[in-house]
Amino acid sequence: AAFSRMVGDDKKFATILSNRGCRARCTFCTVRDFNGFGVRQRSVESVVDEIKFLVQEKGVQQIDWLDDDLLWNPKRAVELFQRMAEEVPDLEWTSSNGLIAAAISEEIMYWMAESGLQAFKIGIESGNQRMLHLIKKPTTMPKLRDKRELFKQYPDVFVCANFIVGFPNETF
Repeated sequence: AAFSRMVGDDKKFATILSNRGCRARCTFCTVRDFNGFGVRQRSVESVVDEIKFLVQEKGVQQIDWLDDDLLWNPKRAVELFQRMAEEVPDLEWTSSNGLIAAAISEEIMYWMAESGLQAFKIGIESGNQRMLHLIKKPTTMPKLRDKRELFKQYPDVFVCANFIVGFPNETF
């Protein structure tokens, strides 16, 4: 993954998946082709147990989330990150699969950072509001600007973005 070696070769890492599917209906994405409509999630208990096994039994120090919509359920996301902060406090984590920026509230961002967040990607895809609407991206340019201000409050967290250039009917 994009962030799996950002801390060097000596740190053990693993990937983890807590849910399948995505709430969005982006026209360019194949997640729904593979996983169907909706999001199916594991219990927080199950996910935390797996993380604790990886850390305690396998020596893993960093995980990378593979979820297509890690933040689908805000209450669950906060509970998950709180439990991680309490039960595996030295764990570091990343999310190479783009998070939906509009889903990152101040509370979620706080608990992501508290639970060991090192880096994540957001899916912006286009800087053109008309294209965002056409591709059914669940965001707007003003929402993205607002999130930029939130992310600036966490200078130790590396944030990057995914863009797609050349959508059908896109103009210069």
